[in-house]
Amino acid sequence: MFDYVVVVVSEDLEVGKLELSSLRDDVLLNSILVPVSESAWNGAAGNGLGTLFAIENASNAIGKDLVEEVKQRG
Repeated sequence: MFDYVVVVVSEDLEVGKLELSSLRDDVLLNSILVPVSESAWNGAAGNGLGTLFAIENASNAIGKDLVEEVKQRG
């Protein structure tokens, strides 16, 4: 399937809820769920920078460079 599934939510509280949800077992199979909050994002939607912001937050959440992790797995 996927190495990582990054889910962006609007509030930090929602991150905790996703981390505890059964979604991980039911849908993700062997993928790693990385929920991140957009609450610190001050930019406009739809410009691509928000996606980079989410990837940076996801990398911080897992303690690894997410882009490099995916590149290594091919």
